[in-house]
Amino acid sequence: VNQINEEFQDLTKEFSHLQDLQYVEYTKKAADLHNVQSKCKGVVDHQNKRLKTIKSSMEKLRKDDLSTEDKNVCDKIKDGIKERQKKIAEIQLNLPKRNGPINGRYYKFRDTFNYLSLFQGFVQVLQYYYQRGCLYRLKTLGETDRMVVTGEGFRAFMWRGLSFLLPFLFAIYICQLYCAYTLYKIAIGPDCHEWQFGALGILFLALASGNITTTLGVINNKLRRRTPAKLD
Repeated sequence: VNQINEEFQDLTKEFSHLQDLQYVEYTKKAADLHNVQSKCKGVVDHQNKRLKTIKSSMEKLRKDDLSTEDKNVCDKIKDGIKERQKKIAEIQLNLPKRNGPINGRYYKFRDTFNYLSLFQGFVQVLQYYYQRGCLYRLKTLGETDRMVVTGEGFRAFMWRGLSFLLPFLFAIYICQLYCAYTLYKIAIGPDCHEWQFGALGILFLALASGNITTTLGVINNKLRRRTPAKLD
């Protein structure tokens, strides 16, 4: 028991030293580091904002109205902005970042994606009712004895439902293209250093292009195979 008590007392002294000296010193240095990081981040944000303003002002200048000297000054400023942005990017790599995609760029895209998801869900419901109606109509007409997923040929009554559905489908594809454009604008921003935005923009562009091509192909194919008889 005495030996155990001595070991515990030694640990108590060690903990007291940790609590009174080392932990206090640690928290002080951590606070100092946090203050320095906050100041650096504030300067970086201010630099990015001012550089963006200067760049926007230069884009509004008409080159034909500038003298040779002014053009040289503008070229030097442009080169300086590029070099400054490169150095700022290097500094930002050593500054703390928020965990995950939860930042201003995420919120820029979040609302657009949420609206697309809601609208796409609505259109999928319309597609379901259109497909179900076509299959029931074919079964009623005796042209199929089971609820097949797809059927051969195209009937006149199908065109009315499809013509109603097509504007919604193409609206979805336009929204997908807009998502790709939004992600592209975010990806080329001076404060964006994540590759995921550009990659996701390429995926949305491929998705929209594929959907548009496939839908136009289906419409062309069904119009060619459309029977002349009009069934009501």
